[in-house]
Amino acid sequence: EDKGRHRATLASKLGSALSWAANLVYIAARVPQIHKNYMRKSVEGLSMLMFCCSIGGNTSYSLSILLRMQPGRASFWVETFPYLLSCLITIGCDLTILMQSRWYKTRSDDDATTLNGVENGAPDAVATDYISHK
Repeated sequence: EDKGRHRATLASKLGSALSWAANLVYIAARVPQIHKNYMRKSVEGLSMLMFCCSIGGNTSYSLSILLRMQPGRASFWVETFPYLLSCLITIGCDLTILMQSRWYKTRSDDDATTLNGVENGAPDAVATDYISHK
């Protein structure tokens, strides 16, 4: 009987360690993309719909865990904390990417306006000189 209990305890500890490790990798997967977007000042090539779906999925998953909460059972938080934490952090990272999309789109629109020779609705001085000398 002691061997069985020892195996169950060992399996539980191994399961907890694996869940923390998996969640750490899951969370860390977003960080390089956020950094790359920041360095390029662009989210080109990314599907914002995928990040919206990810937010929806992680929100639903978190709610499903919380709705199964059993009052008075402290072990619930110990067992579910890694999953709730990874969902919340991933939602935060996905929201960051969506904000980057909005921010960098606005910046690229401003850059395109400047490149087209128009800034704040006024023609560029070089374009005006070229047209007046023609």
